[in-house]
Amino acid sequence: MKVSPHAWPFAASALVAALVPGAWVHWSAALPAIVFLLFTLWFFRDPERDVPQDAGLLVSPADGTIIGARPDRISIFMNVFNVHVCRAPAAGKVRSVVHHPGRFLAAWRDEAPEQNERVVVDLDVEDGSLRFTL
Repeated sequence: MKVSPHAWPFAASALVAALVPGAWVHWSAALPAIVFLLFTLWFFRDPERDVPQDAGLLVSPADGTIIGARPDRISIFMNVFNVHVCRAPAAGKVRSVVHHPGRFLAAWRDEAPEQNERVVVDLDVEDGSLRFTL
């Protein structure tokens, strides 16, 4: 299974944290860091998806639970057990990607979509354009 590249700084830190006490103290001193290393690799897993290819189809960009839906927004909450990789919800060409720094409010708070850190992506699709926020 693939692992997201975002995992490697955390995994490298955990590996160093496991090797140092494991080499100098006792192997059992490395266990917490080894557990963290394994959790990191599992958390950042990036499994292959079998995505339908029908024209005009929108698919979920992320694993998780829908916690809100409006005509212009669907909010998805990802818990610790979900795959934390976001994908484009439609086939197309990326026109722009804009990062908006922000807060880290709980996802279920009403003001979270406007105040939290996010990335807005504009995608040119077969029948127009699509904007989505990650």
